[in-house]
Amino acid sequence: MDNWNTIAARIKNEHHETINACFEIDGNDADLSTFGKLLWNKYNSRRNLFYLNESVKSALKSDPDSKKYLTKLFDDNSVRTKTENKNNHLVLDLGRTAPRIFYRQKDGYFYIYKYTRHDNEYERFINSNPFSSLDDYGPFEMQTLKK
Repeated sequence: MDNWNTIAARIKNEHHETINACFEIDGNDADLSTFGKLLWNKYNSRRNLFYLNESVKSALKSDPDSKKYLTKLFDDNSVRTKTENKNNHLVLDLGRTAPRIFYRQKDGYFYIYKYTRHDNEYERFINSNPFSSLDDYGPFEMQTLKK
């Protein structure tokens, strides 16, 4: 449950009534109502939700094909057959010319913490930064990708 006062402070006055239908409110605590869960599930069915850090956000902007590569992260077969463990990093390797996507899954979501080509920077990163925790690469921001 989240603190309702924190949530309510971010809602414009003219939207309070509509937004309230999506939550069950108990004092300062709030959770999604049945209606809110239905809307959230509908939203999720049309999009892939994932988290990334500022470094990845910047790298994605400079790659016009990034959406094509990110989509592979949500393909169970690609993840299962093309993920390699490199110095405790999980790396999605989609081929020689494709970028490498460093990720972890937490609470059912992908956290992408590095997006790079297979080059000297990639090798340096793998060799000098063994993975220990997502905390080393945050903060992370939620993003969506249409299915």
